[in-house]
Amino acid sequence: MGNAAVAALVGRPATGPVQPRAVVQRAISAGQAGDVAHRLLEAMEGWGTDEDAIFGALSGRTRLDLSAITEAYEPISMNGSLDADLRDELTDGEYARAQTLLATAEADQPDLTPEEALAQRAGRAEDVAAQLDEAMSGWGTDEQQLLNALAGRTPFQVVAIARAYKDRTGRDLLGDLRDELSGDQLDQALGLATAMYRQGDGPEAEIGRLQQALNATHATTTQLRITGMFDAPTTAALTAFQAAHAPLDATGVLTLETWLALDAAAPMIARGGRVTITGGAEGDGRGVPVGGAIHPTLRRGSTGPAVEELQQKLATIPAEQVPTRVGADGDFGRNTRSAVREFQGSRTPPLPVNGVADKDTWAALDAVAGPVTVGREEFTSFERVEGTEYGGPTKFTWRLHPDRMEVTVNIRWTGAPAHPMVATWMQQMASAWNVFKMVDDDHPGTELPLQFVVGSGSPADATIQVTVTPPGGTPGRSNAGNYHTGDTRTSLAPHEFGHLIGLQDEYNTGPEQYTIITGDQPPIGTLDAPVVGGSPVPPETIAAEIRTAVTSSPAGQRGAKAQQVVATKYSLEQGAFAQRVGVAYEQANAGNMMRETNGVVAVDAAAHIEDDIAARIPGTSAQETDATTPFGYDNRSLMGSMDSFDTQIGEHDHPINERHVRHFAQLLGRNRPGNWRIAPR
Repeated sequence: MGNAAVAALVGRPATGPVQPRAVVQRAISAGQAGDVAHRLLEAMEGWGTDEDAIFGALSGRTRLDLSAITEAYEPISMNGSLDADLRDELTDGEYARAQTLLATAEADQPDLTPEEALAQRAGRAEDVAAQLDEAMSGWGTDEQQLLNALAGRTPFQVVAIARAYKDRTGRDLLGDLRDELSGDQLDQALGLATAMYRQGDGPEAEIGRLQQALNATHATTTQLRITGMFDAPTTAALTAFQAAHAPLDATGVLTLETWLALDAAAPMIARGGRVTITGGAEGDGRGVPVGGAIHPTLRRGSTGPAVEELQQKLATIPAEQVPTRVGADGDFGRNTRSAVREFQGSRTPPLPVNGVADKDTWAALDAVAGPVTVGREEFTSFERVEGTEYGGPTKFTWRLHPDRMEVTVNIRWTGAPAHPMVATWMQQMASAWNVFKMVDDDHPGTELPLQFVVGSGSPADATIQVTVTPPGGTPGRSNAGNYHTGDTRTSLAPHEFGHLIGLQDEYNTGPEQYTIITGDQPPIGTLDAPVVGGSPVPPETIAAEIRTAVTSSPAGQRGAKAQQVVATKYSLEQGAFAQRVGVAYEQANAGNMMRETNGVVAVDAAAHIEDDIAARIPGTSAQETDATTPFGYDNRSLMGSMDSFDTQIGEHDHPINERHVRHFAQLLGRNRPGNWRIAPR
């Protein structure tokens, strides 16, 4: 738990015989590009030029689309190129309009922020919707303008166009097409507008988006793997969604009507440096306490802020239930024990009257106690990272002051506590985390800064070993309990501080865990298979090679062999193709999948590929990390890959997210009246 050394785990360069893979964003197919090219030629050749048909064909295209169309047009052009023909056939004003449409696509750069990418997608859809509206307005219908505007659009683009058309006109696109066209032209238009996906299709990024949306709408109780393939589970989930959303036909075939319903139920958003679809519930970065208890067990002789919290809560219970009134002095003495016993005996049914504030007593007290100004949390939680379960402690104290909410973590530094990096690490923790405030919407102007204090008081909440890196030496791998002085990344200490307040890692996590923690669907990532010898490698082939590596002898060489297959030979990356390898692996080895839990390896039918790989490779190592990384998911947050800490993408890409401190807003809401929300300072 607490590995901060993840920056090198993502984005390895391809090595060996593997050829570069295509990116997720694709141009339209060669056939679609050729169709649009011929439509453009048809609009320009002959006695007259159909300018509107040209504008319809060029509107709302991506740069990749236009590149494919231009390439397809060149062999059939009249003057050597599309641009030359446009310049020859159009007036200066018309040519300028065509150039404006082309310039819109030129803005399609890979360094756009997610917000800009979504806005660009919406803008393109609006351009096409305007062409469709123009083609169907007035006394007649410009059939060629209409058909050209729809030609060569991907299903996902058609969904955006149909939504933009509804926003623009208040009418349904399919209904208007049926009203305006007939015969072959209607069949052609409906084919262009409704050509979606069915089982067996893929790999396509759009099918990955379909899987994300189905997961977000809880169309299935078992989360779909984001594979980009329209497989049987996707068909079943889609059928279930359609059946639950009349009047959709429950066919398991993706239609425009179905995707519009999905798009309304699970819209795309920009968050954390990605365009994504939410997971259907808020993300929860906190680990689940073992046994469910967040309070320490207290008894006579206990001292400290946890006792203060207990005493304050007992003081809010009516005197007829707890006659002994005690002050909040943080000392669990005779009177506090009496008050605990009285509270225990007043419950229905009564709790064991032993004067010990144990898990059940705390739970009963938390359920009925009034507001307090101090709290203490101490618990152990487990998380699964890189296929292996790790555990770690969380201890902190929170206090409500009139002008702030304060969260304190006291750290005991050992090994080399006077090393200059200790002061640097403490400053980095405080600087990174003190970026939020609580705002009371019921009382405008009422705010409380959320102040994290990195202390050194006693008793310590955490112990961190300071390991000095020799001059010229290579630092070891830092973790929650051991910092290397040569590890100078500014994200190290803030990341590990997140664990001290109860947060889980957000890198190399399984699909379900990723959604629970982040609140987002896993990204589509790398879609296509690696190419060897001119042919894409089937996922089943790679899965078999990995299995051979992790079951080979001697066991001590399994990590190196698995790393060679996954990272060196095929350069697998996180995303849809790696998930297809995972599915193939799990299906081929059903009934013999292993999982390591708290150091114990056992057969587990629910294990995923990364679990099995980690369980079969002895110990932990960088080789194991390389072999498991592609089959999990990383989030850009400080608790994930940490990319956003130093390379922010846009103003909405924050290294520390609202979910990371939501717990403290909930504590504030329970203990100080108001409608509190989290806001950046």
